[in-house]
Amino acid sequence: MFFIIKYIFYFLFKIIYSFIIVYLIGYLCYLLTFYHFSRKDKNFHKKHIIIFGASQGLGQAIALRLSKQGCKITLAARKEKLLKETKEKCISNNKETQCEFYKCDINKIENIKNVFNTSYKRFGFPSMIIITAGLASPGYLEDMSYDIYENDMKLNYFGSLKVLKEFKSFYDLNKNDELILNKEEIEIVCTGSVLGLIGSICYSVYCPTKYALKGLCDSLRFEFLGTNIKLHYYAPSNIKTPGFEKENENKPQLCKEMENNVKTISADDAAHYLLNNLDKYVIVTEPDLEICKNGTAFMSEINFIDILIAPFAAIMVFISRLNIDNNIIKKKNNIKIKND
Repeated sequence: MFFIIKYIFYFLFKIIYSFIIVYLIGYLCYLLTFYHFSRKDKNFHKKHIIIFGASQGLGQAIALRLSKQGCKITLAARKEKLLKETKEKCISNNKETQCEFYKCDINKIENIKNVFNTSYKRFGFPSMIIITAGLASPGYLEDMSYDIYENDMKLNYFGSLKVLKEFKSFYDLNKNDELILNKEEIEIVCTGSVLGLIGSICYSVYCPTKYALKGLCDSLRFEFLGTNIKLHYYAPSNIKTPGFEKENENKPQLCKEMENNVKTISADDAAHYLLNNLDKYVIVTEPDLEICKNGTAFMSEINFIDILIAPFAAIMVFISRLNIDNNIIKKKNNIKIKND
């Protein structure tokens, strides 16, 4: 009997010891993420960047940061006056910067096609496309009309979908372009939200639109494997923008109180955290979110088992994703060989 009890305690000790080691490694990884947010922006000097939703807020902040590098920037949004102001700011930042703007509603396919075709003739094939257009309508379920649900989905999800779909057609049409033939990376950033990873009170309109966008990106990331298109889902927390200020005007009090402890960052910081973390698929705006974005407990209910299984789950998710990626590329290559 003593022998059995001894081995039970021995195995319990081993399990506890193993979890301590795993969590210690996790903590060290957490500390490493602080470095990721202090890196320099990725260099796009003289490269062509297209930004949808560039007239103000995050889109404008990204354009201003890139303009300091001396890029070729295409600005697209609905408000022509604000686009003109953004263009002037970009050009004043760096004499090497070239900038043009186009009035564009991303729910109008012809507008999107015009941006791609006209900017291509002006600056060549884009090295990066960023979609920042979007809005949030906070409120309780009973206070929100069906029209609000449909309008927000139309912009936040279908707008991005149309840009992605039209870009793929544009990409296929110009597949003999030097940038494509040389297999240089073409970055595409879809701006979602941390609320596309976890729900929040009073955001029953907004969260589904960003969940849908995340699902779209997850699916298209697989489709783009084996090509030089690199897709990103940007999931920032609160950003101080004109859109966020307008959102706060109609935000229920309980929602405001819940967000008191949520860090609100400047649009410039949000632009920086995006541009210096383009080596990742899901990009967030702070180290805590970097750890949480792949955590099972972050996505589900509060459950002690989630804490115990999280280290193992993280390893299994990594292996599963690796296998899926490799299988997709393998099958794509097999199909290509058969077609050839």
